This record gives sequence, C-alpha cells and structure tokens, in this order.
Amino acid sequence: MLAFVQWGASTTPTVKLACVCHNAMDNLNHNLVQIIDLASSDKIQELCQPLALLDISYFLYIKKFKNGRELFLTNNGEWERFFLENELYKDDYFRFAPNYYPTGIYLWSAINCQSIYKYAIDFNIGHGFTMVERTKHYTEYWHFGANIHKPSSVLNDILNNMDLIKRFMGYLKNNARGTLTELAAKLHNKNILPKDALSPELTNDTAKNNGRDLRESFLQMINTDRYYLMLDGNENYFTKQEMACLNHLKNGLTAGEIASALDLSKRTVETHVDNIKIKSNCNKQFQLGYLLAKSGFI
Repeated sequence: MLAFVQWGASTTPTVKLACVCHNAMDNLNHNLVQIIDLASSDKIQELCQPLALLDISYFLYIKKFKNGRELFLTNNGEWERFFLENELYKDDYFRFAPNYYPTGIYLWSAINCQSIYKYAIDFNIGHGFTMVERTKHYTEYWHFGANIHKPSSVLNDILNNMDLIKRFMGYLKNNARGTLTELAAKLHNKNILPKDALSPELTNDTAKNNGRDLRESFLQMINTDRYYLMLDGNENYFTKQEMACLNHLKNGLTAGEIASALDLSKRTVETHVDNIKIKSNCNKQFQLGYLLAKSGFI
C-alpha cells in the first residue's frame, strides 16, 4: 500500500502499548480505507508476484520523510487495514520511533514487538526481516515476511538471495511510480492518522541516538591502522582515513561535505578518494559505489 501520511505532534518519548479495538472499523478514516484499497491494488499484487519464488508472501514498503510524512506500499491491504485501525503502529518502532534503527537489516525475531506478531500470525505473516536505508531527507523501510506455517529455515533461504531482493526493490520503485503519483495527489496536504500517532523522532533523543552510539562504540573498539575488505574477489586494505572517507561516501556525501565532517581539506579528501579508486581498480566513483554494494559494505 502506498500513501503519504502526515503524523501530528507528540510529547511522549516512549512507545505506547496499543490496545486492539475489534469495533474500530467505524473509526478508521474513510479516505484511508480508499487509499489502502488503491495502494494494494491488483497492479501492486502483480508487481509482488516474483517474491513468491523466494517464499516471501508479505511485503510492506515505507518511505518516511523528516517532516513526518510517509509513503507506504503493501501486497497485503487486509493486514495494513487491521494494523492501522487498531493503532498497532504505537508498538512499532519502525513507524513510531523511526530514528531508533540505523541503516541495516533487522530480523523480526530479534525485535521486541510481540504485541504485533501475535496478531500478524492470524494473517499468516511471520519469519521476516526489515531493511532500513537512510538518506539525508528520508528513510526507507522494506519489510519482507514468509508464511508463518513455513519452517523457520525459510528465512535463511531468503537472506541467501539478498541480491535478488535488492533488484526487486529497484524494480518495484520504478514500476509503481504511477500508483505513487495517484496516491500522492489524493493525499495532498491531508492528515490521515490521528495527531497522537506521531513518531517521537523530533523529541526522543535517546531513540534517535541509540543506533549511532552503538555503531560509534563498536568502531572505536576495533580501531586499527589498516582495514581489509574483500572487493570483487580481491583483498584490499585501506587506511584509517580512507575508511572514514568510505563510510561517508557510502552515505552520499560529497568531497566538500566529507572534508567538513572529518575536519580535513577538500583536496586531502579527494586524494584519499583517488587512492581508494586505485586500490579498488575503479576509474569512476559510480564503479566504486557498485563494487561496495556488491561486496555488502553498503
């Protein structure tokens, strides 16, 4: 399901327990019901059919902007309708506290959302994971799940085909553009969810910094003069400064922005980037990006 949603303000910094209201249908915004029907249309179902070859039966895509608006797309409108009308988003850190998770892959079994999972089982949703991808202006959440009646080993099989899943992500975004445009027009400047449904990303500093602090602590503990990466079957070593530049490059920063972040001159950063290209046997920066993605570094 695909839709822009404007969340309202909240002063509550912690995730609240959602109480399921079995008669909540009357309270669900009629426009949102129409949006769900449109966003989980036959076309979206058809676009998601390749996932069945990987035993993926549930899919949800969310694009959340820094101003609180979000866009979402799913192949299971029935579950999304139940999820929203019963306010289960209040137990979902991805929706309610989006800054809690940095870029990465998160197994549902490792996330404390049992209050959601116990209802998802009734919709045959389980054995899943979420990919989080952050940019300067928005964050994308890609949720993939298998039928709950499948053996738990199905998740390993899915993760072993991550290259196919990433190709599907690009395929879906390209072929769902028409649906995106139509939904964006329907939802222009409209508030869909209640104001108390806002994620605390603007107020919850603890959640916002949690992932970043963990990553910084980990990187400090493995601090070394040289780092070895396997790129396209070849082992390459990079200096500490080159790795710092790589980490910013993978987030889309320019040489000038990296220089500012690392307190270096722009020319020094450009030299580091040139050395990285030479070591990686890449003539162009886009080749380097492709190589890093292929290696799993980004």
